[in-house]
Amino acid sequence: MNNLVYKEIELSKVLPNPFQTRKHIDEDKIDQLAGTIDDKLGIRNAPLIRSHPTRSGFYEIGSGWRRVLAARKKGIQTGILRVEDLTDSEMKTEVLVENVNRVDFDDDELYNALEQVRTDQELDMSRFGDLKKLSIATGIPRERISDIYEARKLTEKIGVRIPIGITQVTQGLPDEERIALIKKAQEKHWDKESVANVRTALKKMEPEARVETLKPETHITPEVIKKIAELPKEIQRDVIKETRIRRLNEPDALKMVERVREGKQPQIDRTIDEAKETLEDFTETLLHVKTWGINQYGILGPAKWDQACELFTRMEDHLRWLRMRGWESKV
Repeated sequence: MNNLVYKEIELSKVLPNPFQTRKHIDEDKIDQLAGTIDDKLGIRNAPLIRSHPTRSGFYEIGSGWRRVLAARKKGIQTGILRVEDLTDSEMKTEVLVENVNRVDFDDDELYNALEQVRTDQELDMSRFGDLKKLSIATGIPRERISDIYEARKLTEKIGVRIPIGITQVTQGLPDEERIALIKKAQEKHWDKESVANVRTALKKMEPEARVETLKPETHITPEVIKKIAELPKEIQRDVIKETRIRRLNEPDALKMVERVREGKQPQIDRTIDEAKETLEDFTETLLHVKTWGINQYGILGPAKWDQACELFTRMEDHLRWLRMRGWESKV
């Protein structure tokens, strides 16, 4: 930058930055900003502009575009602006630096802005020195730039946009596990904290349990995964499989994990449920039989009577099976 001058410029002659990567301008925020502008003082903290390269008498904004828009909305015709001989590269950097700390500047916009500066300066992100140069040029910490480019790399590999926050909290996992976790997090809409908790839990699991946890067909919540990771490693996989097979919701899964922690096998819960269902069926059928009356069995007809007998036989066989398995004392 050089040849800095302050000039009173007609705001209608100021055009947007041609390298702007923002997708939209929030009109409500422009209205709020307009409300803070003093009619007499006009724009404070003069926006930075350059002469338009092809249109005589016009200018392009380097930074401060929202202030110009707000002043126009306020009805202000002119403003004192900073005019400098900015190169295209400097214009790209200015728009990036201005936008980078805005809350509504999304990951894609930030990546595109960085790419403009990186390409213009012919920097290679695989070289630490170039990463440092980009950080110095934009004022963005190296770690954040690295996360931004890593998120883009994962996005291209997986096929859906990966938020920078999810990229950060999955670092350190093997590539295959990391991608599986990110896919699951995207599918289940897990937030950054939940993904971080699952990553920590995976670190505590034995390899086969990690594989079971990250399978697409395994639908268990981060809280359940966290609790399973606290169990002895030799039973973690069995508990995960049992949770998946029974399609337990979070409260029931947590109850099962607690029972396992007390020394019971994960399959016990399923056996208890089966025994309970059998007894309920038995009780319900018995009540119906009592209403028939001993002399009314004939009204069922042969087919219905055979069906009733079959049901009683199955219940009897199942209860006998439970006793033989040794579950009677556990139930």
